Amino acid sequence: MSYREHFSGEGAATAYDADEYSQQSYGSLLWAVEAAQLDALLEDFPPDARYLDFACGTGRVVSHVGPRFTDVTGIEISAAMAEIARRRAPDARILVRDITSAGAEIEGCYDVITAFRFVLNAEPELRVAALRALRQRLAGPDAMLIFNNHGNLFSNKLVTALPRLLRSRGTYQPSGNVLTERELRRIADEAGLEIRRVAGAGLLGGRLASRASRTRVERVERRFAASPLSRLGSNQIYVARLRG
Repeated sequence: MSYREHFSGEGAATAYDADEYSQQSYGSLLWAVEAAQLDALLEDFPPDARYLDFACGTGRVVSHVGPRFTDVTGIEISAAMAEIARRRAPDARILVRDITSAGAEIEGCYDVITAFRFVLNAEPELRVAALRALRQRLAGPDAMLIFNNHGNLFSNKLVTALPRLLRSRGTYQPSGNVLTERELRRIADEAGLEIRRVAGAGLLGGRLASRASRTRVERVERRFAASPLSRLGSNQIYVARLRG
Protein backbone atom coordinates (compact mmCIF):
# COMPACT_ATOMS: atom_id res chain seq x y z
CA MET A 1 0.00 0.00 0.00
CA SER A 2 1.27 3.46 -0.89
CA TYR A 3 1.67 6.00 1.90
CA ARG A 4 -0.95 8.00 -0.03
CA GLU A 5 -3.63 5.65 1.38
CA HIS A 6 -2.19 5.26 4.86
CA PHE A 7 -4.63 7.64 6.60
CA SER A 8 -7.57 7.44 4.18
CA GLY A 9 -10.03 6.07 6.74
CA GLU A 10 -11.75 8.21 9.37
CA GLY A 11 -10.68 5.85 12.15
CA ALA A 12 -7.00 6.11 11.23
CA ALA A 13 -7.24 9.90 11.06
CA THR A 14 -8.83 10.15 14.51
CA ALA A 15 -6.45 7.62 16.07
CA TYR A 16 -3.41 9.49 14.76
CA ASP A 17 -3.91 12.41 17.13
CA ALA A 18 -5.19 10.27 19.98
CA ASP A 19 -2.22 7.90 19.89
CA GLU A 20 0.73 9.97 18.71
CA TYR A 21 -0.06 13.35 20.27
CA SER A 22 -2.18 12.66 23.31
CA GLN A 23 -1.75 15.26 26.04
CA GLN A 24 0.74 13.27 28.14
CA SER A 25 2.61 11.56 25.31
CA TYR A 26 6.30 11.94 24.55
CA GLY A 27 5.25 13.00 21.04
CA SER A 28 3.34 16.00 22.37
CA LEU A 29 6.27 16.99 24.60
CA LEU A 30 8.70 16.75 21.70
CA TRP A 31 6.34 18.75 19.50
CA ALA A 32 6.48 21.60 22.03
CA VAL A 33 10.27 21.67 21.60
CA GLU A 34 10.03 21.46 17.80
CA ALA A 35 7.37 24.18 17.71
CA ALA A 36 9.80 26.57 19.44
CA GLN A 37 12.48 25.66 16.87
CA LEU A 38 10.00 26.30 14.07
CA ASP A 39 9.06 29.69 15.53
CA ALA A 40 12.74 30.69 15.56
CA LEU A 41 13.14 29.71 11.90
CA LEU A 42 10.11 31.77 10.86
CA GLU A 43 10.69 34.91 12.92
CA ASP A 44 12.05 36.95 9.99
CA PHE A 45 9.07 36.36 7.70
CA PRO A 46 6.46 39.16 7.59
CA PRO A 47 2.75 38.51 8.25
CA ASP A 48 1.89 38.87 4.55
CA ALA A 49 4.19 35.98 3.56
CA ARG A 50 2.29 33.20 1.79
CA TYR A 51 2.35 29.96 3.77
CA LEU A 52 1.63 26.34 2.80
CA ASP A 53 1.59 23.30 5.06
CA PHE A 54 1.91 20.19 2.89
CA ALA A 55 0.54 16.85 4.12
CA CYS A 56 -1.10 18.90 6.86
CA GLY A 57 -2.81 15.88 8.38
CA THR A 58 -5.10 16.85 11.24
CA GLY A 59 -3.74 20.40 11.33
CA ARG A 60 -1.15 20.24 14.09
CA VAL A 61 1.48 22.33 12.28
CA VAL A 62 -0.81 24.62 10.27
CA SER A 63 -2.80 25.52 13.39
CA HIS A 64 0.43 26.52 15.13
CA VAL A 65 2.14 28.38 12.28
CA GLY A 66 -0.95 29.73 10.53
CA PRO A 67 -1.85 32.56 12.96
CA ARG A 68 1.42 34.38 12.16
CA PHE A 69 0.44 34.73 8.46
CA THR A 70 -2.58 36.14 6.62
CA ASP A 71 -2.41 33.84 3.58
CA VAL A 72 -2.50 30.22 4.82
CA THR A 73 -3.08 27.02 2.86
CA GLY A 74 -2.98 23.38 3.87
CA ILE A 75 -2.85 20.45 1.46
CA GLU A 76 -3.79 16.92 2.51
CA ILE A 77 -4.55 13.82 0.45
CA SER A 78 -6.81 12.24 3.10
CA ALA A 79 -10.29 13.79 3.18
CA ALA A 80 -10.81 12.42 6.69
CA MET A 81 -7.69 14.14 8.03
CA ALA A 82 -8.43 17.34 6.10
CA GLU A 83 -11.84 17.59 7.78
CA ILE A 84 -10.19 17.50 11.20
CA ALA A 85 -7.64 20.10 10.05
CA ARG A 86 -10.43 22.45 8.93
CA ARG A 87 -11.93 22.36 12.40
CA ARG A 88 -8.54 22.86 14.00
CA ALA A 89 -7.43 25.70 11.71
CA PRO A 90 -10.65 27.42 10.60
CA ASP A 91 -8.87 30.41 9.04
CA ALA A 92 -6.74 28.25 6.72
CA ARG A 93 -7.72 27.09 3.25
CA ILE A 94 -7.48 23.29 3.42
CA LEU A 95 -7.34 21.52 0.05
CA VAL A 96 -7.71 17.80 -0.60
CA ARG A 97 -5.47 16.81 -3.50
CA ASP A 98 -2.44 14.84 -4.64
CA ILE A 99 0.18 17.30 -5.85
CA THR A 100 2.38 14.45 -7.08
CA SER A 101 -0.12 13.16 -9.66
CA ALA A 102 0.57 13.72 -13.36
CA GLY A 103 -0.62 17.13 -14.51
CA ALA A 104 -1.51 18.28 -10.98
CA GLU A 105 -2.44 21.98 -10.89
CA ILE A 106 -0.03 24.30 -9.11
CA GLU A 107 -2.53 26.12 -6.95
CA GLY A 108 -0.10 28.82 -5.77
CA CYS A 109 3.44 29.89 -4.92
CA TYR A 110 4.56 30.36 -1.35
CA ASP A 111 7.23 32.09 0.71
CA VAL A 112 7.15 29.40 3.40
CA ILE A 113 6.29 25.72 3.04
CA THR A 114 6.31 23.16 5.85
CA ALA A 115 6.14 19.38 5.40
CA PHE A 116 6.27 17.47 8.68
CA ARG A 117 6.17 13.69 9.24
CA PHE A 118 5.90 12.95 5.52
CA VAL A 119 9.31 12.32 3.98
CA LEU A 120 10.38 9.55 6.35
CA ASN A 121 7.44 7.21 5.81
CA ALA A 122 6.63 7.94 2.18
CA GLU A 123 7.98 5.39 -0.27
CA PRO A 124 11.29 6.46 -1.88
CA GLU A 125 9.86 7.56 -5.22
CA LEU A 126 7.06 9.49 -3.49
CA ARG A 127 9.57 11.37 -1.31
CA VAL A 128 11.33 12.80 -4.35
CA ALA A 129 8.08 13.43 -6.25
CA ALA A 130 6.63 15.39 -3.34
CA LEU A 131 9.73 17.51 -2.80
CA ARG A 132 9.88 18.26 -6.53
CA ALA A 133 6.24 19.35 -6.46
CA LEU A 134 6.95 21.57 -3.45
CA ARG A 135 10.01 23.01 -5.16
CA GLN A 136 7.70 24.18 -7.98
CA ARG A 137 5.64 26.02 -5.39
CA LEU A 138 8.49 28.00 -3.82
CA ALA A 139 8.08 31.66 -4.72
CA GLY A 140 11.78 32.34 -5.32
CA PRO A 141 15.32 32.07 -3.98
CA ASP A 142 14.38 33.56 -0.60
CA ALA A 143 11.46 31.16 -0.10
CA MET A 144 11.95 28.40 2.45
CA LEU A 145 10.89 24.76 2.60
CA ILE A 146 11.01 23.27 6.08
CA PHE A 147 10.64 19.50 6.34
CA ASN A 148 11.56 16.98 8.99
CA ASN A 149 12.87 13.49 9.60
CA HIS A 150 11.39 12.00 12.75
CA GLY A 151 13.46 8.82 12.39
CA ASN A 152 17.09 9.91 12.44
CA LEU A 153 19.11 6.67 12.39
CA PHE A 154 22.01 8.10 14.40
CA SER A 155 19.95 8.73 17.53
CA ASN A 156 18.20 6.73 20.25
CA LYS A 157 16.48 4.86 17.40
CA LEU A 158 19.69 3.10 16.39
CA VAL A 159 19.30 0.19 18.82
CA THR A 160 15.77 -0.73 17.74
CA ALA A 161 16.22 0.17 14.07
CA LEU A 162 19.16 -2.11 13.25
CA PRO A 163 17.34 -5.43 13.83
CA ARG A 164 14.37 -4.15 11.81
CA LEU A 165 16.64 -3.06 8.97
CA LEU A 166 18.27 -6.49 8.91
CA ARG A 167 14.89 -8.23 8.80
CA SER A 168 13.44 -5.97 6.09
CA ARG A 169 16.66 -6.03 4.05
CA GLY A 170 16.13 -2.42 3.01
CA THR A 171 12.63 -2.84 1.59
CA TYR A 172 10.06 -0.05 2.00
CA GLN A 173 7.80 -0.03 5.06
CA PRO A 174 4.90 2.41 5.71
CA SER A 175 6.08 2.91 9.32
CA GLY A 176 9.12 2.41 11.52
CA ASN A 177 11.56 3.76 8.96
CA VAL A 178 14.85 5.53 9.63
CA LEU A 179 16.90 7.89 7.47
CA THR A 180 20.31 9.52 7.80
CA GLU A 181 21.12 13.14 7.08
CA ARG A 182 23.20 11.98 4.13
CA GLU A 183 20.14 10.28 2.64
CA LEU A 184 18.00 13.37 3.27
CA ARG A 185 20.52 15.58 1.51
CA ARG A 186 20.58 13.20 -1.46
CA ILE A 187 16.78 13.24 -1.69
CA ALA A 188 16.69 17.04 -1.48
CA ASP A 189 19.39 17.36 -4.13
CA GLU A 190 17.50 15.02 -6.46
CA ALA A 191 14.47 17.28 -6.05
CA GLY A 192 16.48 20.42 -6.92
CA LEU A 193 16.78 21.68 -3.36
CA GLU A 194 19.69 22.59 -1.12
CA ILE A 195 19.58 22.06 2.65
CA ARG A 196 20.91 25.19 4.35
CA ARG A 197 20.19 24.59 8.03
CA VAL A 198 19.40 21.76 10.45
CA ALA A 199 17.80 21.81 13.91
CA GLY A 200 17.57 18.67 16.02
CA ALA A 201 15.60 17.42 19.03
CA GLY A 202 14.66 14.17 20.71
CA LEU A 203 17.30 12.79 23.05
CA LEU A 204 15.52 10.31 25.28
CA GLY A 205 12.82 8.49 23.36
CA GLY A 206 9.40 7.62 24.78
CA ARG A 207 10.40 4.58 26.83
CA LEU A 208 13.19 6.30 28.72
CA ALA A 209 11.21 9.54 29.07
CA SER A 210 8.35 7.68 30.76
CA ARG A 211 10.61 6.95 33.75
CA ALA A 212 10.91 10.61 34.79
CA SER A 213 8.52 13.46 35.43
CA ARG A 214 7.26 15.35 32.40
CA THR A 215 8.72 18.61 33.73
CA ARG A 216 12.17 17.09 34.08
CA VAL A 217 12.01 15.40 30.65
CA GLU A 218 10.98 18.62 28.95
CA ARG A 219 13.81 20.52 30.66
CA VAL A 220 16.33 17.93 29.45
CA GLU A 221 14.93 17.91 25.92
CA ARG A 222 14.99 21.71 25.60
CA ARG A 223 18.60 21.90 26.78
CA PHE A 224 19.57 19.12 24.39
CA ALA A 225 17.82 20.84 21.45
CA ALA A 226 19.82 24.00 22.11
CA SER A 227 23.15 22.16 22.18
CA PRO A 228 25.51 21.06 19.37
CA LEU A 229 24.61 17.46 20.21
CA SER A 230 21.08 18.04 18.90
CA ARG A 231 22.21 16.60 15.56
CA LEU A 232 22.02 13.24 17.36
CA GLY A 233 18.34 13.73 18.16
CA SER A 234 15.67 11.41 16.77
CA ASN A 235 13.86 14.35 15.15
CA GLN A 236 15.65 16.60 12.68
CA ILE A 237 14.23 19.72 11.00
CA TYR A 238 15.75 20.70 7.65
CA VAL A 239 15.58 24.13 6.03
CA ALA A 240 15.91 23.99 2.25
CA ARG A 241 15.89 26.56 -0.53
CA LEU A 242 16.05 26.39 -4.29
CA ARG A 243 19.38 24.94 -5.35
CA GLY A 244 21.70 27.53 -6.86
